Amino acid sequence: MANKTANVLARVGPEAKREAEKVMQKLGISASMVIDLLYNQIILTKSIPFPLALPREPKAREEMTGEEFSAMI
Repeated sequence: MANKTANVLARVGPEAKREAEKVMQKLGISASMVIDLLYNQIILTKSIPFPLALPREPKAREEMTGEEFSAMI
């Protein structure tokens, strides 16, 4: 195992931090372990290991076909 001496400093919202730490505690892993796992997945996949996309703006009802409206509901 490589010697882990590099530091990462990140700012996150307090609510996101609290909620994420609850999940990590249930999983029995630390934030450092999660960051290490993320970095290793980035290296292995040469990409971010989850999709990054902007949410689509919803269409107004008048802009939808009947099928699109039914699928949305």
